Amino acid sequence: MRAPGYKAGPLVIPNVVEVILAWSLPNGKNASNVLHAASGGGTAANEVNATALMDAISTSAEWVAWAAYLNTGTHLLAVKLRSLHEANNVQWISTSAQADGLATDGALPEEVALCATLKTAVAGRKGRGRIYLPGIDKAGCGSAGDAFDAVRAAGAAWLNQVSEAMTANFMELCVASRSYIAYTSPATGRVVPEGATLGDIIPADFNPVIVIGFEDGVFDSQRRRK
Repeated sequence: MRAPGYKAGPLVIPNVVEVILAWSLPNGKNASNVLHAASGGGTAANEVNATALMDAISTSAEWVAWAAYLNTGTHLLAVKLRSLHEANNVQWISTSAQADGLATDGALPEEVALCATLKTAVAGRKGRGRIYLPGIDKAGCGSAGDAFDAVRAAGAAWLNQVSEAMTANFMELCVASRSYIAYTSPATGRVVPEGATLGDIIPADFNPVIVIGFEDGVFDSQRRRK
């Protein structure tokens, strides 16, 4: 169900690039992490940067450490970049080889993922994001059903390396918000955002990510369209 203030039409967020990490899971289904990065004019969205980013995040020591907890049937397939600076821009896909998981204890169910939190300097929902990392092997799961501390540490290290690789390719990891129309909250009866007039158009914006990590080791479920 769409938020009450949803604004129809193409997604446009000035100076932002959509960054997709494309995965294949052990059961043959696909999954994606949709991230956003600040880029002046969205110009970082091109095949060269998509390939360079994929190379950086799939061959690093941080990836090798993280892949040790991913099932061998899990594959990081590609990085996809699309400028959101204007409507309906082309999506560029990396041309690098896929990167594979290394663990062999057995795959966790496809809907199970480890949720990382992205924090910015801004409080509230607009200042927070989530990344659901899929394809984890039983090797990363403790007897209580949660992820080992080492798994969380490896995942956080890899995600921070992803952020650093974006920076090296002219992008900055951020939490982006699409434009929406000020609305009355069905829960509180107040106009959202606070201080706005009902019907005001709230412009799209973004906030740089300053902290990436895991709040806990509890596995979460991903919601995925059929």
